[in-house]
Amino acid sequence: INAEYMGRVRGRVKSFNPVKGFGFVFLDSGEEALIQKEDLESGGIVPNEIVEFVLASTPRGKRALRVTRPEAQSVGRNSGSVKSYSRVNGFGFIFTEAGQEALFRREDVRVGRDELRSGDAVEFDLVNSEKGQRATNVVRSSVPRFKPY
Repeated sequence: INAEYMGRVRGRVKSFNPVKGFGFVFLDSGEEALIQKEDLESGGIVPNEIVEFVLASTPRGKRALRVTRPEAQSVGRNSGSVKSYSRVNGFGFIFTEAGQEALFRREDVRVGRDELRSGDAVEFDLVNSEKGQRATNVVRSSVPRFKPY
């Protein structure tokens, strides 16, 4: 890429179309930068998510390269139950044993993502991110189902 590199920055995802393989991120300045699928280093992204990337100025405009999620603080392995999951939208929520909700995305589910149903018992790593609690490395559990309500 014929570009001037402007350093590593954070931005908020405006849009991303995984089928077309591109989207845009808002910069703090209000400008937008192009994100291409091949520049994603940590799986899929969703609108309003905070991402970090190398900002480059190209003849065709600003571009986000080496896009990653900001480091999240791990809270450890937990268990809970699926509150909801949309295969179409690619995300859902888990009730933790502590009675809180944690977001998870399609790519956070290790196996059987199309088989997850509301009420399924799951085990997962819980991390605190800028947007709240997030469940990663989600797997179905053999522990009986429970609902915290």
